[in-house]
Amino acid sequence: MHFSMPEDAHLVPGSMFLVLPVPFRRSGNDLLFEAQACNGLNRWADNFSRVVAAAPTMPEELARTDKTIVWEETSRVLNDQVTCLPLPWAYALRDFVREYPRCRKLLAKQIQRCEYLQFAIGGLVGDWAAVAAIEAKKQGRRFAIHTDRVEAHLLRKLAQGNSGARAWKMAFEAQLMDHYHKSIISRSSAGLWHGQECYAAYSPWCQNNHLIHDVHTKASDAISMTRLEVKLKEITEAAVLRISYAGRMADMKAPLDWVKTIA
Repeated sequence: MHFSMPEDAHLVPGSMFLVLPVPFRRSGNDLLFEAQACNGLNRWADNFSRVVAAAPTMPEELARTDKTIVWEETSRVLNDQVTCLPLPWAYALRDFVREYPRCRKLLAKQIQRCEYLQFAIGGLVGDWAAVAAIEAKKQGRRFAIHTDRVEAHLLRKLAQGNSGARAWKMAFEAQLMDHYHKSIISRSSAGLWHGQECYAAYSPWCQNNHLIHDVHTKASDAISMTRLEVKLKEITEAAVLRISYAGRMADMKAPLDWVKTIA
């Protein structure tokens, strides 16, 4: 795993540049990343000669209070083909304006060096993936847009739970987000929509759409034939069928749909 690429590097055949919203975290000299995202980067590296992953770096005071993220040391778990590019945390307008020129130059260099470009857009201010998409279009490069939730829809739902100026601000931001994302997606070469909700929201803006699902497994995770034969034998002998749901208990993960399916 690497933290930078040579300044004089030319386009690397088979390389992938990913700009993600999942944050990095600094801990001393170590760069940390969310555990599942680390596994995802390694799966990309199974299929591309090099993967460059850019993402914002979460301030430590926020990282300490967020108990939902399982962090991994990137130096310990990422493949040698993966390069990490930490970007600033710039979700405040003042920070975004200050960091924009430098970060756009960083993104521009990686866009020149990588053969395949994929940007996971989602927000407005501080969304480096959207900035990368704009820069790629400026360079005349083809790129894919990847989403796993519809941020404007989420903002509208939050607005419904508020009132007054706060509700108006959220609704206005959602409207801006729709226009911003439509402008970017309509210029993309491919839309990779994670889940039907994303597909329904974004596919009308793109000519080349794909409904996808991230599968974070590797060959060694698959059940062995011996164990599978044991399970099949147990079922035919009317043993109790036990099913585990491994997932976040959140509406967007549809846990109740799983319950209905099992029923």
